[in-house]
Amino acid sequence: MRYLFFLLGASIFLPLALHAQVAPRLKTPPIPIQETLSLSESLPPLDSLIDIALENSPVLRQQAFTIEKERQEFKAIKKSWMNRISSDIGYAYSNSFSSLLLNSPDENASSNTFTQGDNYRAGIVFRLNLFDVLGNRHKRKAARQELEIARNHRQSLETDIILRVKILFEELLLAEALFKLSSQKKQALFAQKEMAERSFRHGQINIGDLARVTELATNSEESYLKARLEVAKAYKTLLSFVGLSS
Repeated sequence: MRYLFFLLGASIFLPLALHAQVAPRLKTPPIPIQETLSLSESLPPLDSLIDIALENSPVLRQQAFTIEKERQEFKAIKKSWMNRISSDIGYAYSNSFSSLLLNSPDENASSNTFTQGDNYRAGIVFRLNLFDVLGNRHKRKAARQELEIARNHRQSLETDIILRVKILFEELLLAEALFKLSSQKKQALFAQKEMAERSFRHGQINIGDLARVTELATNSEESYLKARLEVAKAYKTLLSFVGLSS
């Protein structure tokens, strides 16, 4: 019976003793005291990012082409009425001979005058259809409206780009702030985990308490990695939208 009791006691307490001896070998690597990820500090200022985004935007380049196209069409319509003008140029020449008879009752006499000369005539006649004038007026009005619509659309696109850059920049700053918090939380929980491991080795806490602290530290590591990924995503999204290479 004593031999059997010794075996049962050894089977219960031996694993705990072995865990206490092995536990120090499973100690986690030290965590840096301060760990930050400030990619926003490597970027130009926000105003410069906006200027770069406006300059590199393919949408604005396409809209600039559309505006130039509408402007040229408006210019062509303004001048098109001149193509509807028709003109005639005339020239005439004549050689005339005339006779003028004058009677004088007082003197009871008469005289006859003969004249001869060359006559020249020249002229230009312009013709413009009234329907063409009215039609061109409506076309000019429509073309001017299309040009204004294109210009207003460009301004709207610029406003959207400026707002989008500001939002992406704020999202990057928020992601960095959340990453900093997750890094601090991770450091604190891993420090608690080390303290819990020491307390367990000295028999001050049970295995359940150690397991709970270890789970919290593991969850903080997962949150830390996700926060780090969000910073990288926000950074690359901002660079891609602005048109800078990462």
